[in-house]
Amino acid sequence: MASRENLNIKYVIPVEVLFLQQDNFVIPKAAKNIKAAELFINFIMESEISA
Repeated sequence: MASRENLNIKYVIPVEVLFLQQDNFVIPKAAKNIKAAELFINFIMESEISA
């Protein structure tokens, strides 16, 4: 975690509620078109698209 590398970074977990979400993208080793997969992931991660 970043807080281990930089002691000035702090985080707080609220007592009332905590909502975590994580998106994961993978490209299989045997993918036939890695460049297309990378372009797709980059497109999906654009703030205008993923908002």
